[in-house]
Amino acid sequence: MIVQTALGREKQLYRFLRRWWYAKDEEIDAWFTYKFDPKHMFLLLEDDQIVSCLQYAKRTLRYRGKNATASVIELALTAQDQRDQGYFKQLLSAFCAKASCNDLVSLVKTMTPKIFRGESLEPVAFIKEYTLPVSRIEEQRFARTRKYRPAFDLYPLYQKFIRHFDGSIVLTRAQFENELAYLHAARKKIDIMYDDHYEPNGLAIYTVHEHVIRIECLIYLNSDALESLFSNLSLISDKIYVRTSEHERLEKLYPNLKWRKKETVLARANNPKLFATFSQAEQNQAFKDLDRPMWFGLL
Repeated sequence: MIVQTALGREKQLYRFLRRWWYAKDEEIDAWFTYKFDPKHMFLLLEDDQIVSCLQYAKRTLRYRGKNATASVIELALTAQDQRDQGYFKQLLSAFCAKASCNDLVSLVKTMTPKIFRGESLEPVAFIKEYTLPVSRIEEQRFARTRKYRPAFDLYPLYQKFIRHFDGSIVLTRAQFENELAYLHAARKKIDIMYDDHYEPNGLAIYTVHEHVIRIECLIYLNSDALESLFSNLSLISDKIYVRTSEHERLEKLYPNLKWRKKETVLARANNPKLFATFSQAEQNQAFKDLDRPMWFGLL
């Protein structure tokens, strides 16, 4: 049985995630505090037990001065002992049917794109992960970075960054600050970069494990912000992995820098009538543009 809300099943879902989501306890707790939205959660039940779940968020897609509603899949999980039985495919079909009534497009970023292909979700872009050895980084005597604190107002920085990318998901202030609160509570590392006038010119979200850093999200206004960040991180790491959109070119800063395809962005045109408000050329270009940095918010 498929239900389109998790209202009344919060404790049951929490136990389900603790058992099957291979994330740290603090990340699961932070997700429940800041991200869980029972009204946008699909559950598949068997014998009144959760075997699969899918949560999505409503976001604004801005393209060439036009705004449209998009559904972005944020969490998809099936119990390990219940996989390969078509349960998640049923959830995905129910989600797409509902999104087709209201939203221009559906989007998802995933490392396993094949499980989303059955409902016309097609690859439109991919995420690159660069490998940056610290030996390639030039140490700066005064690297202008600071650890994030909730009191900092970084939304103006985000607005400056996102305005350069047409065809992007644009977060409201409340959405942006909620994402930062979630990441902070999940104990992600968050660094802010500053320019010569001590104005924020960059933001990095990353994890550290055994002297290896994985940068999951970057907002930056210029290469100075990147060099300042990398210089500071090189003091505590042996290697840095950096995730970017496919059109980013870190090899301009570090020639011959290696990268690999890490994740894929999938998109689905939900409703041809809604999509008809855009010309055919705009439709084609919009899907090409959806790989821009931050299209998915701060996931």
